[in-house]
Amino acid sequence: RPCSAPPIKRPMHKQLLIEWLNGAHAMETQSLPILRAQVSDVRKSVEVRARFQVHLRETEHHAARLREALGNLGGAPATSPIGGDSVAVTAMGLSTRWFAEPVASVAIADFVAEQFEVATYTALIAAAERAGETQVARLCRLNRGEDEDMAEWLDAQIAMAIERVLEVPPF
Repeated sequence: RPCSAPPIKRPMHKQLLIEWLNGAHAMETQSLPILRAQVSDVRKSVEVRARFQVHLRETEHHAARLREALGNLGGAPATSPIGGDSVAVTAMGLSTRWFAEPVASVAIADFVAEQFEVATYTALIAAAERAGETQVARLCRLNRGEDEDMAEWLDAQIAMAIERVLEVPPF
């Protein structure tokens, strides 16, 4: 959904957009080690590891697109790390509060983290459009589309994870 308000180019908007793009860049780069671990997790099926491999490559492209978007605005990725846990670590902390069983909590955390990324790109697209930065909005739409696809796939994985948990006797 495009932003309905006319574009307004103000220095403050540009600076805020640069800050938000930097946050999204940190979000993507912080998820790379987690995706690499999922790709190499031999407990996962070949199909699941293959899908995470695809998303690992997509996430690397997301970070590159964000660097391009920052460059379009005259900015660059932050050189100092942005503090705090990754989205995936935060989502895992939330999911384990209610789902102590690890297969279930990981499936839920993966889905929550991906939906957070979708929401982040939705906000960035609206901000870029409002600032009249159509190229930045286009790059963020590409990232959001891939994250929406991954979130849809992860949504289906939750039911399969729960099915696996319920098939295994408790002791």
